[in-house]
Order: sequence, then C-alpha cells, then structure tokens
Amino acid sequence: MGATVEAEVRNLVTQIPHSDGGVLAAEQFYAHVPVDGLPGRMPHFYRWRSEDGFAADVLSAATAMPSTRDAMGPFRFTMMGDQGTDDTPLLPPGLVRGVYDDSYYKPDNDPAVSHTDNVLNQIIASRPDFHVLAGDIAYADASGFGKPATFMPSAANPPTGFDKFNPYVWDVYFGSIEASASTTPWMFATGNHDMEAAYPTHGYGGHLARLDFPRNGPAACPSVYSFTYGNVAVLSLDANDVSYEIRTNTGYSAGTQNTWVERTLAAHRANPDIDFIVCFFHHCAYSTTAAHASDGGVRAAWCRLFDRYQVDIVLQGHNHVFERTDPIRADAPTTVGADNAIVYPDTDGTVYYTVGCAGRPRYNFQTGELGKLPRKCTRRHLRSRQLRLDSPRSQTGRGRQLVAGAVQQLCLHPCRCTPRGRSSAKWTWWPSTNTAGNSTNSPTVARSACDSPASHCRSAARRRSRPSSAD
Repeated sequence: MGATVEAEVRNLVTQIPHSDGGVLAAEQFYAHVPVDGLPGRMPHFYRWRSEDGFAADVLSAATAMPSTRDAMGPFRFTMMGDQGTDDTPLLPPGLVRGVYDDSYYKPDNDPAVSHTDNVLNQIIASRPDFHVLAGDIAYADASGFGKPATFMPSAANPPTGFDKFNPYVWDVYFGSIEASASTTPWMFATGNHDMEAAYPTHGYGGHLARLDFPRNGPAACPSVYSFTYGNVAVLSLDANDVSYEIRTNTGYSAGTQNTWVERTLAAHRANPDIDFIVCFFHHCAYSTTAAHASDGGVRAAWCRLFDRYQVDIVLQGHNHVFERTDPIRADAPTTVGADNAIVYPDTDGTVYYTVGCAGRPRYNFQTGELGKLPRKCTRRHLRSRQLRLDSPRSQTGRGRQLVAGAVQQLCLHPCRCTPRGRSSAKWTWWPSTNTAGNSTNSPTVARSACDSPASHCRSAARRRSRPSSAD
C-alpha cells in the first residue's frame, strides 16, 4: 500500500448515574490518522491494520478540489440535519426500540420504514464530494437540553434537571454511516442534542475524542470552522452559542464566535478566488414549524452579517421538515422565490433552507402555513428545490442568478465569469424517491464551476441556494 502511519487512539471514558441507582460506565476507543500534504482532488487508497494481524478492506477517498481556477470542475455535496439511527443500541442489554433510536414514528408516518437508512442510501447513491450535517448527529443525548446526563432504559422522562444519555448510541451511529463516511468526508456542526454534559468543554468533550474538526475557528468552539472546495467557501457555526430557545450553552464563546464569523465572511467575500459562501448550523433563523420554529438569537447574531457579506445559502436543521424561504435581506423577503423564479443573490438576499429530516420523525407546520405556502412539504411528502445560476452575459446582465425549480438535487453548470469576476452557475432540484416510495428530504448539490478558484479539502456550495431545516 505504500506508507504506513501509526494511529492515535483516543480513549473516552463515560460514567453517569443509572436509573436503577447504580452507575453506567463505558470505555470507548477512537483511532485517528491524519494524512496531510496530499495533492488535490485525487483518490487515495487506504486500509486499517492492527497488531493482531487484522487488515480491513482497501478503500479510497479523494482530497478536496484545489482553489486554482484552472483546476475547477463539477462537484456535488449533500446536506441534512437531525439524523440518529434506525438501529437500537445493543448496550446496555435489553433496550426497547424508540428510546435511543429513530424508531418512534407515528402511524401516519410509516413507522415500519427505515427512514434514516433510506436517506443515507440516497446520499451514498449521489456519490457526493463531501457531506454536511447541520447538527443533532447521533442523539446519544435523547433529551437535547444539555443537562447533566443519566441513563434510563425506558421511554420515561428523566428526573428534573437531567438529560437521558447512552454513550453506546455512537457505536451504532458510526457503524450506520460507515458505508458513506469511509470514502466521503462528513462535515459536522453541533446541535442541541450534541451538548453531552457527561463530558467537559461545554458538553463537546466526547466529540473531540470521536471526531476530527478542522479547528481553524475560535479556540473555544470546536465545531466552528471553515473550509473551501473549489470556488466555494463553507462555514460551520455553533448555534448553541447564540440560541434564545435552549440556553445551556448560550454565550459560552463570550462573543469570540461572532467576531470570527464576521472576520471570516469578510475575508472570503474579499477573496477573488471565492465566488460562493455557504453557512450551515443547527437552530433556524427562519422556520414556520409548530415546534422550535425560528430562533431570534440566531437572527440577532448572524443575519446582518449574512446580508453584509452576501452569503448565498444558509442550511439549517433543528426542525424536522423541509422548507425554503424567499430570498431575505434585512429580516424581510425581497421577492417571491417561487418554483422556477429567478433570484439574484447580490441584490435579492440570502435563501435559507431547513433540512431536518435525516431520520427523526417529522414535525407539523404552524396552523395555516401549508395552505399559504404550497411549496413547503407535508409530513409525508418532501419537496426540494433546484437552483440554477446563469451567467449575466447569457441573461439580463444583472449578475449571478438562481432559478428555483422543483427538484431535490442542485446542479450547477459553469458559465463564463461575471463582470465582477465571479462565476455563475445553474441550480436545479428534483424530488428523489426512497426505496419505500416516499419522497426524501436531503438536498444534494451538484455543481460545475466556471473560472473561479477556491481551494482546500471538502467544501462546496453555491451562491443563491435555498434553505432546508432539521431539528
């Protein structure tokens, strides 16, 4: 195989109260092997070996598209939020379904269908260059309030002041996503169910053992970072730091995250090699669900910055629905972003998506919303949209434009550079269907870049897209 790199093994110990009066103790090990300095967008082959003679299958993963414009080409990424797993953890023994897994769908939501696996299979079939998950990853913390952890084997509510927590959920989760994550970079943000108070660092200590974040954001915020893929810049933000709804971690960064967001957005927008900026995080700036709905803390912290630096797309979770807003500027819609409408992000504003249907049971919308806004989905039927960006030279000369269509995949086709030196592209969405015949809610973006650079590993997104939500 070539070079051999010794893995770093991170040991994670969990000790939390058990509802039977004892203690649930777990010791888990996570192996990490950083491999740096590889050429861009090339497949590299690897396998795992252990001292006892075990050798895993040979797999391949590709590095990111370089940032030089002469190296640009089409790419695709997928996105969702609020995933969890269909499978019940085997430990501790005797767990019933529906407590630490996604299997608590109501009769009108096809409870016998493997919803989470169906969405994951859509991602695998899409063969994305990278995948973005907007928080609420595994749901080991089933309560989602960031309170001290206790283990309860039943569906009963935990004692006041505690969250239900089972660290073995992560074993099931990693096994479930391996078919994709072993060959495709998965980029995570943190949601309210990811504040695991069994560990330090504001409940993120477990993630530091399990995951590898880029760690180029504020030192206090492990899940805040940015990366570029081709001519697209992507920012992962931690909405737990600014949320007005769930305040366990509100303000934990002491303002350093917001300062970093502004500085990073300004740098990307001033970079001639970056055409498009995408931000993803958990709590929704805008949503019409009857559950969590919108979070004023997110809007107060970031939306003015999104306006100022012309963020193209915001991808959200938290609410278990699919939604797409009209383009928004200064906290108000600027034009109707109906299917097949043309949106000019520079002047019209940012489109916000809510995509919180990666597996968890879906929420209802507020009364009257489905009748007023036919482009939104019902609990059983999920529609996504496609955006198409065209060159101003081929259209009206107004700059990058986006055409919203009724599709679940976003396809970007490169055009010539705009007068501002930024490439334009076409987005197209079409609904895809899972193996049970139900529409799924995980939007994918396929994009062809024109002459616009952007570099780094795993990043992609397009200017002028729409939002999706998740819980």
